[in-house]
Amino acid sequence: MSVNLITGNLFSPIQASQDSDYQAGTFGEKTQILNVGSKMAVSIVDNSTIRCEDGVLVTREGRRVQIDNGDVVEWTIPTGTQGTTSYYIVGFRLYTDDESAQLCDTFVQSVSGPGATITEDTFRNGAVEIFVSVARVVQNGITLESIQPLIPTAMTTDDAKSAISQINSDLTDALLRISQITSHSPVNSTLLITDAMNIDGSQPYADANRSGYVARGASINIPSDCEIAIREAMVIDSTHIMVRLTGFTTSAHLKTWTAFYNSGTWYGWE
Repeated sequence: MSVNLITGNLFSPIQASQDSDYQAGTFGEKTQILNVGSKMAVSIVDNSTIRCEDGVLVTREGRRVQIDNGDVVEWTIPTGTQGTTSYYIVGFRLYTDDESAQLCDTFVQSVSGPGATITEDTFRNGAVEIFVSVARVVQNGITLESIQPLIPTAMTTDDAKSAISQINSDLTDALLRISQITSHSPVNSTLLITDAMNIDGSQPYADANRSGYVARGASINIPSDCEIAIREAMVIDSTHIMVRLTGFTTSAHLKTWTAFYNSGTWYGWE
C-alpha cells in the first residue's frame, strides 16, 4: 500500500493517471468540452472533409485532449455512392503504444445508422485503445449532408450560478402560482357571499376573494340548480380566474360547479 502527496514539494512529476483522476473527480465521469477557445466546434468543409476547431476536451476518465489555439483538426470521409445514405462517427483515438506511452490521433468509423454509438472505454479499466466520439456525420450519396456534435460543453462556475439563480426564480414563481390557485383563506361558514362572481382579479388575496357560502335567495350569479354551496375563488392573474362552488343542488344532491374566466370571457357554470 502507498499514499502519495501529489502536490508535495519534492518536485516529483504528476503522473497522467493521477491528473486524470483529479479531472474526472472535478468534472464528473462524463466526456465534456471545456468552455474555452472555439470549444471544438465542428463543421463540414466540403464533401469529404470535417473540421474541428481549437478547444479542450476532458474524457470520462479525466484525460485531456487539446487542439491548440488557432489550430484545427480535420477528418476525411470516404467518397459516398449515389443513392446511398451512410453514417460515420469521427473523433479521437487514445491508445497505448509499444513503449506504454499513451498517445492520441483521430479516427473515422462507419456506423450502421443515425442512432449508432461507439462505446468509450477507459485506461483505468485496462483498455489499450479508447475511442472518443466527437461528431456524427450523415452522407447522402456523395454529399456530406449534416453533422451532429456528440459532446456537451461543460458548465462553468458562472454558468452554474446563473442556472441555480434561474431555478430559484422559477421555483419562487411556481410556489407563488400554486399559492394563488389554492384557497386564499379557510372556509368561513358564516360569511355569506351575496354575489358569487364578485372577484378581485388584481389582488389574489383581496377580501372579495375570500371563501364563504352562497345560498339561493340570498346570493346572485349562482347556478340555477344550486341551493347552497361553499364558494372558493382561485386567481392566477387578472385574466385567468376560476370560481368553484361545492354544495347541494335544489334536489339535495351533492355537486361541484366551476366557472372560468379566460382573457375577457367567463365560461361556466359546469
